[in-house]
Amino acid sequence: MRKTALIIVAIAIAVLVYSKSASAVSAASLQFDKSTYSAAVGSTITVGVVINPGTDAVSSSDVHITYDPAILQPITVTPGTYFPSVTNSLASGNVSIYGTVNDAASSKTGDGTIATVTFNVLSNGSTTLKYFCDTSSAVTSSVIKYDPSNINAPNVIVCSQNGTATVTGGSGSSGSGGSNPLATPTPPTSLPTTGTVENLSLFSIIGAALLVAGGIVKFLL
Repeated sequence: MRKTALIIVAIAIAVLVYSKSASAVSAASLQFDKSTYSAAVGSTITVGVVINPGTDAVSSSDVHITYDPAILQPITVTPGTYFPSVTNSLASGNVSIYGTVNDAASSKTGDGTIATVTFNVLSNGSTTLKYFCDTSSAVTSSVIKYDPSNINAPNVIVCSQNGTATVTGGSGSSGSGGSNPLATPTPPTSLPTTGTVENLSLFSIIGAALLVAGGIVKFLL
């Protein structure tokens, strides 16, 4: 009897952890086409902005990329093939891109490139490209889920799943590799980037499950 109960508890915990992990994998996010870029001072790099809508159909996305303006200067934004309508706004320390479908009856699924951003490398050093993401802020990166009624369509982005990329100015050429954030970018607002909340929620749920399981095992033994 005790052995059966222990097996049931173990299965329940495994199912809970798996369901949370699967949810994170299918979450909507924004990524870069590479994790590292490097170029000589005075040359340029081209960065791809990639949307991953997870399992959702989406109708639009706002993108806010932050970086160190002492290292990089945005020059141009070229629309990608994902959204038929793409606009942008360039500022020191921030690139904003807005992609959307052309009509309320349209939606997009699957990964794709929203736009590519060309930066001029101003000086030696490193900076981290990040998506400014704070779902409590009026200005935030977002992935908007398709809603046929076009009323209160939800922002389904999960900030903690967004990608980052390291840019190194100096000798070298554009390349790819592991992420290694070295500098803090300037956000478009004074609010901090989120993502901690999602991680704490996951750890809290798993911890609570383990605590309950431990109590059950102690009671049975």
